[in-house]
Amino acid sequence: SDVYKRQHQDGHSWPVRAADLDRVQAWLADKVDPECWGECREEQEQEQEALEAIYDERFSVVCARQWKLTLGEPSEHKWSQPRITFSLSKSYPLLEAPAFTLDGFNKRTADQLTAVLQECADDCIGAAAVFAITSAADEWLLDHPLDEASPNDPLTSVALGRAEDATVAEDADVAEEAAVAEDILRATLAAQGEVNLRVPDSEVHRGGGTWKYCVGLVGKPSAGKSTFFNALCGSDAASVAAHPFTTIEPNYGTGFFSVPEIGVSYGIEQPGCEYGRNSEGDRKLPLLIKDVAGLVPGAWQGKGRGNAFLNDLVDADVLLHIVDSSGTTDEGGNALNNPGDLGGHDPLTDIDWVHTELHRWIFANVHHKWEGIKRHPDRLPGMFSGYHANKSLIRAVFRRAGLDPDNLAVVSSWQEPDLHALVAHFLTVRFPVMLVLNKADLPSAAPNVDRIQAAHSNSRVVCAAAERQVQRWSGEGLVSYVEGQPSLGEPSSEMDETSRVEFERIKQHVFDAWGGTGVLKVVSEAVALRPPVLAYPVCDLSTLKFGSKDELPLSRCMILKPGSTVYDLYESMRRLSSARDMGEYVRAECVHPGMSHQVLKKDELLAPQNCVIRVMTNKKVSWQAHPGKK
Repeated sequence: SDVYKRQHQDGHSWPVRAADLDRVQAWLADKVDPECWGECREEQEQEQEALEAIYDERFSVVCARQWKLTLGEPSEHKWSQPRITFSLSKSYPLLEAPAFTLDGFNKRTADQLTAVLQECADDCIGAAAVFAITSAADEWLLDHPLDEASPNDPLTSVALGRAEDATVAEDADVAEEAAVAEDILRATLAAQGEVNLRVPDSEVHRGGGTWKYCVGLVGKPSAGKSTFFNALCGSDAASVAAHPFTTIEPNYGTGFFSVPEIGVSYGIEQPGCEYGRNSEGDRKLPLLIKDVAGLVPGAWQGKGRGNAFLNDLVDADVLLHIVDSSGTTDEGGNALNNPGDLGGHDPLTDIDWVHTELHRWIFANVHHKWEGIKRHPDRLPGMFSGYHANKSLIRAVFRRAGLDPDNLAVVSSWQEPDLHALVAHFLTVRFPVMLVLNKADLPSAAPNVDRIQAAHSNSRVVCAAAERQVQRWSGEGLVSYVEGQPSLGEPSSEMDETSRVEFERIKQHVFDAWGGTGVLKVVSEAVALRPPVLAYPVCDLSTLKFGSKDELPLSRCMILKPGSTVYDLYESMRRLSSARDMGEYVRAECVHPGMSHQVLKKDELLAPQNCVIRVMTNKKVSWQAHPGKK
């Protein structure tokens, strides 16, 4: 053979000439397992769906495995805008980077940009790369003008003058953004620091009734939101991949939070529980989990379809901001290959800009109609109703911000900082946030965690991927595990060697280092930011059972909005499948921890001291029958 080879001491060899390398690559591509092609095709389809959602009209499909993206903001003259065309092989993204060509550039600029993008592409082998390459191109173009004519050319002088004007305008924009950021920071610190102005829960939720509690997951791409979602729901319903924007449409699932068991206060050794318990014996209760797509800086302006993703959050009662505490992904969610000991990206900056995006999302919606509001200040409360905020909550927020909701004349003289202050109060009350410091088991996380927790008391350590892996092992009978468990015992002898290595890593870097995965705990603490009222309906105040004689005491627990009354509980019970034929309300009584009874008024507010209740109606149904009788 005429192929030049480099011989290694262990007998391995590899061609060194480019032509020979190409021949080897072609041979390998031909021998790739067709099953791998299927996996690659699935990855390409998912990436195409994400790119269509993110870039909208900037993205187009030329043909099978060929995509075209317009660089920069869309204009009326698409044909004159720079473009990048991607050609994908059958083995992209698992084995190869995408090939690409640039259009609309002069040769020098094209060569410079190609070198930058090729380096980015090479770093992304094994993961979806088109978003990362396009983002790198957009960022490069911001710093490199395309016009390379001679500065002595008269026409170029005009162009340079325009460029100088643009630079001045850009500097002004930067200064304005800095001023806005300062206004938001000042308003946020003031709103969050008003601990003595906590809005009573009964005011926020006046009206009462069943609460279908919803927790929203927010954060940048690739922070681990979908992994956290899967860990909390105990399934793999949400797609997880090592590239940004794996999630486009929201994922919905049922998760759980835990509350202390009240049975002990009533002398019950073994109270019932519909949904199980955590490792400490606390009662688990269900809630809705909503995993929305990742945000990028500028989301409030629509970047990365950010407005749509933010609007997906309006029905969340609290937010969990999933933070990549390891610092191994940039603000766009792209993996950093050499993050260094302290991580290549500061997660504290992610916390700041995500909060800013949430604030500016609400601020921009109100400010858009500000001139009309200044003429008619009474319209201001209505601007906040679109965030699933009822009138009582809005009025409570206005009072918290120092406004009389019945006399808003002062709004006519407001400046932007005044509106920022009101938005900060609204955001604090309507969307409480718990920071979830995910990926804490990675080596670069610990120093970041210390800095974040020193700056933010509402932050908790979580290892979502570890929680989900231990759940899988538990389902296979390889480990014994209950949610919230602070330590791991020995694995089954049937666990294979690869899994055993991962088990030891999780045990050392998660359970020994942090005392558990933290998933259930952080959700429970988030719910405590806007706690529901819990009511325990029973049909017998002596046994505290709900229905069947075989049922354990205090088995049922209903989740209600603060401000709920005894009659609200009755209305919620009527919606139960076992009580659809329930008669009209007659009266109610509760039992206290000392087992003393008390008759309750129809409009009496529910609270911990009267939460175990028997509601009597004029028609007996199965749930109401005495547990000892048929």
